[in-house]
Amino acid sequence: MTEILKEVRDAAYLGSHFYSEGIRQLDNVVYDEMLYKTAILASMVGQFAVLAAGVPGGGKSEMAFNAYKLIEGIKEEDVAFLPSSMTMTEDQVVGGKLTSQKIHSQTDAESSSKTWVETSVVEIDGLIKPETKGLVIDEITRMNPYVLNSLLRLIENKTINTTAGHVSLEDLIYIVATMNPGESRESSLQLSSAMVSRYPVGVIVGNEISQKHQVHIFEQNMPDVSKMKPIITEKELAIVRNGVSRVATSEATKNTAVQWISDAKDQLVRVLPHSAEGSRVIAQVGKVARIMTLMRNEISVDPRIDLEMAIKFYLGSRIGAQWRDIKSAPDLITAITKASYPNSNEAIKREASDKIQDILRST
Repeated sequence: MTEILKEVRDAAYLGSHFYSEGIRQLDNVVYDEMLYKTAILASMVGQFAVLAAGVPGGGKSEMAFNAYKLIEGIKEEDVAFLPSSMTMTEDQVVGGKLTSQKIHSQTDAESSSKTWVETSVVEIDGLIKPETKGLVIDEITRMNPYVLNSLLRLIENKTINTTAGHVSLEDLIYIVATMNPGESRESSLQLSSAMVSRYPVGVIVGNEISQKHQVHIFEQNMPDVSKMKPIITEKELAIVRNGVSRVATSEATKNTAVQWISDAKDQLVRVLPHSAEGSRVIAQVGKVARIMTLMRNEISVDPRIDLEMAIKFYLGSRIGAQWRDIKSAPDLITAITKASYPNSNEAIKREASDKIQDILRST
C-alpha cells in the first residue's frame, strides 16, 4: 500500500467514525434532520459555512450552537454567537480601533476663550476573536447588512479586516448561519448573491420530523443536550481534512460533475433569475462530494451518492436563501437535481421538469 493510499484510507476510517458517531451525538440535540446533521459534520471537515433555513422552532440555532461539543477540547467560549440585531455594529462583531473625540473649552481671566478637541483611540475585542473555533450567525436575515458585508472575507477564507488591522482565524472549524424563509415576514432583508455564494452547503430544516418524534415532543420527551460527548480531536479532524484532496475521482465522474453542475445552475436560474454565479460552485461541489466520500469510509467518489448529495447541498443554500415557500423547497431541490442529472433517461428528466413547473404554478 502506497503512502498516499494509506493516508486516504486512514482519513476515510476516521471520517466514517466521525459521521456515524456524530449523527448519534447530534440526536441528543434535535430529532431527525439527517441532512442538517450531515451538513454540520461535513462543514467541520471542510471548514466551510452552512446555511440552515426553516420556520421558527425547528432547532436550527440549537443544533448550530451545540455542535462544538463533538470536538474534544473546544469550550463554549470558543464559539462566537452573533445574535440577530439590526443595531449591532461591525466593530462589535470583529473588533478594531474606536476613535472618540471630546471638545474642551476654557475661559481665562481676561474673558478670552479657547476651544480644543481631544482625540482618543481605544482598541476593542469583537465577538469574533483570532482564537474563535466556531461561529453561529443567528437569523442572518435580521442582521445589520454592514455587519454581513464585514463577514464576507471570513466566510470565504477565514480572515477579517478590522480597523486595527488584518486578522486571520486559523483555528476556525465551522460556521453555521440560520435564517427564516427568504421572503416571509420573519425576514428583514434578502441575502446578497455575494453572501449566498459563499455557502457551499444549505439545508431546509423543520420539514423532516417523523410521526414518532412528534409524539415524543407532545409528551415533553425532548432530546437531552447534556448527554452529548466529544467524539474526535482537532488533530484527528485534521487527518480527515487532509485526506479530502486524496480522494479519487474518475474522469467519467469529473465530466458528469461539470455537466451536472452546469445544468443545475441553468435550472436554478429559470426558477430564481437572480441566482446566476460563476465557477466557484464547481470547486464547492467537488470538495463537498469528496468529504461525503470519506464519511462513507470510501476513497473514490460515487456520482449517484456523493456528487448527488453535494449538488443538493449547493441547491439547498441558494433555494433556502431565496425561495419564498419553505414547504415546497425540498421537493424543488430534488426535482432540479433529477432534471439536471446528465445520465438520467428522458422520461425521468421530463417528470422532474414537470414537477418543477407544478411547484412554480402552486407558489
